[in-house]
Amino acid sequence: MLALDGIPLNQYPKTDPLVQQIDSAIKEIKKRKKWKLVPHESRRRKNAPGVPDSVVEWNAGVSPMTTGKYLLGGMEHDITYYDTITTIEGIQTFLPKRITFHEIMPLDSTTQADLIFYMTCVAPYCAPFDPIRRFQYIKDNVMPHYKVEDLVGEAQIQNEIKRDIAKVNMLLWDDDMGLEDETLKNIAISYGFPTAPEMDIELLKNRLSESLFRLENGKYNVGRIRAFLKDTKDDSLLKLRNIVRASIEKKFVIKDKTGKGSSAWYYTSIYGEKDAHIMSLMKGADPETSLVQYLAAKPKARNAFEVHYKNRLKNGSLENLKPKPISVEEG
Repeated sequence: MLALDGIPLNQYPKTDPLVQQIDSAIKEIKKRKKWKLVPHESRRRKNAPGVPDSVVEWNAGVSPMTTGKYLLGGMEHDITYYDTITTIEGIQTFLPKRITFHEIMPLDSTTQADLIFYMTCVAPYCAPFDPIRRFQYIKDNVMPHYKVEDLVGEAQIQNEIKRDIAKVNMLLWDDDMGLEDETLKNIAISYGFPTAPEMDIELLKNRLSESLFRLENGKYNVGRIRAFLKDTKDDSLLKLRNIVRASIEKKFVIKDKTGKGSSAWYYTSIYGEKDAHIMSLMKGADPETSLVQYLAAKPKARNAFEVHYKNRLKNGSLENLKPKPISVEEG
């Protein structure tokens, strides 16, 4: 059962916006009979040396009280999941439960829809879940402890990745449908192979394949794979990626910490010092790919970046030729 701001849900009028929001969420929740909450990947411990990758060891679980905040219409409400009512000094009090969560929590929406709503939409520990995302109160900078197990959805994501890998392999290796050698060499320059034009094409294909499919923490860099597929269709994006990579290598731009502890890209002066801000980076994002995507989406910022690059190449000692940077809000 749920209490909203200290009053049982069933005592509110059905026309109340918060009640309507919760009713809509529960209606969506009941479309799935069986729910299972499982630990989120971010809570996985690193295996000890010598321990096989197949062994999964999770951090200690959470043990929250089922009372928390829920945002609607710019206002936070107190929502409590309870099964006990007590009277203290003549006032009815709805006591939250303590939920012990270690590895998995199976739930049935037929009898536990209220608890599912609390655990997935109110508690700050649940990762976003697309079918009910619009009902979830996802707070910034809160790392999830658990997620809704969605084997079908995860299979679809993995299948998309496998299809993208198959497309890359076709472009690299297929004699009829693959890329022309010269096109492949041009693309390879932006993926860390500056001597690609002089390399043997078979050796280059092997090296590029190893680079694209290199595992990072046991996973493919999906962003890098999809960027490669996009580059094969967009010469303009390929040119931008080459300029970005060259700017990074020549230290015309640098990645550094902001005053708030996050990271961002900055121009540098001719003395190699951090200069004007270009863009801020989201935690966990690939820095180079993020910079390319940002510039590709903002023509003014891209133009300023390319002018900066050309001026530094041509007149690196003339500081006054560096263009005024475009702020993150422009473009």
